[in-house]
Amino acid sequence: QNLKELGFTGQLMIDLFEENSNTSNWKSIQPKPTELSLQGTSYSSIHPKVDVCSYALQELVLSHNDIVRVPDGSFHELQGLQKLYLDSNQIRAVSSTSFENLNSLKELYLANNNINSL
Repeated sequence: QNLKELGFTGQLMIDLFEENSNTSNWKSIQPKPTELSLQGTSYSSIHPKVDVCSYALQELVLSHNDIVRVPDGSFHELQGLQKLYLDSNQIRAVSSTSFENLNSLKELYLANNNINSL
């Protein structure tokens, strides 16, 4: 059977998106989930070029966290991503390359942030 969704909503856990994190455990998950929810997990930053379950992931939920910025090319490896939820964070600015190479992206949610620069 296929693993479709993997969620950690509301749980405090190791920050997969920090620069010093070890994502090798995520890369070994089989089968690869197509949806990953890390909603309300108190994340504060996203490591550039995150590649958690990269080739299969179609939906990533990072809503209701404490993310302040989206580094350039953060989601570069998630080329199959269709939906990205970054709403209800503390994001202040989004650069033109923050979502570079997301050719499959159809929906981007940025509501309820503090964005003052696009």
